[in-house]
Amino acid sequence: MKTENKPEAEILGFEAEGFVQESEGLASESEAQEAEGLALGAEGTATGSPARKRRTLSADTRGILKIIIVLATIAAVAGLVLGVVHAFTEVDENAAILSKLTDTFPGETFTENTALVFNDASVKDGSVKKVFKSESGAYAYLAAGKGYGGDVQLFILVEHNIITKIAVYKASETPGLGDKVLKQGTMAAQFIGVDISELTAFKLSGGGNPANGEVTGVTGSTFTSNGVVRAVNAAVYCHNKIINREAGQ
Repeated sequence: MKTENKPEAEILGFEAEGFVQESEGLASESEAQEAEGLALGAEGTATGSPARKRRTLSADTRGILKIIIVLATIAAVAGLVLGVVHAFTEVDENAAILSKLTDTFPGETFTENTALVFNDASVKDGSVKKVFKSESGAYAYLAAGKGYGGDVQLFILVEHNIITKIAVYKASETPGLGDKVLKQGTMAAQFIGVDISELTAFKLSGGGNPANGEVTGVTGSTFTSNGVVRAVNAAVYCHNKIINREAGQ
């Protein structure tokens, strides 16, 4: 009996050993497949992440582009509106000056002569911006002189080399003493009736003779008084240049 059971035990041992080996093989295969699956999943996650980032960046870029387009559209529309408003509200400065000149010196018909404008350094802080000539031969100068708050701009009418009228076109002088020089007219009156054909320039003086180029300023308004003198001197200089040129000198 013992000799007969021994082979059976061996057979059972072999079967058990084979089962263990088979179980180990299955376990190894299962672990390998599981590891491979995890690796593939990790790879899929890794490869999917940049795609999501690309989608996120693309959405951000689209948002920025939308903002840029909206802002550009607003700017274009605003520019168009401003252009239209400017076209309808723009004031023709030349027409405004000529209109004011005609109102200041009624009875005269003036024509601007752009070839007669002089901005010579010989006249310190003064210049002639526009020159007009009337049908009667009178000259009207829009002259400017440096005052306290800016340029004092005057219309100066010269007939037969004599200053006949002076009027303020524009000034930025401070209220009070500054604009008193222009409003009172007492200083401007000193230039009226002076023959400027032989005169080089006027200057401020304490009670001089205007015929000799000496005028009195307004007390406490030296800057504005100088602005008036500079504007008149620019007109004097320009007029004598024109007269001398017309005379062929």
